[in-house]
Amino acid sequence: MSFEERVKDWIPKIWALIERMIHDVHDREDVFQEVMRRAFAGYTKFRGESSFGTWLYRIAINEIRRYHRRNSPLLPLEETIPASDDPEGEVARKEEIERVREIMNTLPPRYKEILVLRYFQELSYEEIARILKIPVGTVRSRLSRAREELTRRFYEA
Repeated sequence: MSFEERVKDWIPKIWALIERMIHDVHDREDVFQEVMRRAFAGYTKFRGESSFGTWLYRIAINEIRRYHRRNSPLLPLEETIPASDDPEGEVARKEEIERVREIMNTLPPRYKEILVLRYFQELSYEEIARILKIPVGTVRSRLSRAREELTRRFYEA
């Protein structure tokens, strides 16, 4: 199967991951393009030891990590907190979004990425374990610690 045929169903998922982890749209595009370039260049080396999707997510996570090492990340959360019909509720929603964004950006990268993979990408523990190359037990404990830390920081402020 050609690279183009295999990757086409994964493009929206990889884009959504990048979108959750990188605020600036131009940076998102650059990171996405680099993920696709690396995946295409490495496709002949893909051994099938994991699923194609896991392999592609791994490339994306690595590229996002590279980006974060070079830049200050912001997380778009507007779609994750439900909109309100009344103006006061909408103001409160925007304040909450900004607060969660600030807190997410202060979390260690290992916490931020595991929260995004689980709650925004809706991946299973097993899929996350394969992508991050860590045991499932580590996924569970890291996710638990990430939730605790996010909650603690949210109510601390």
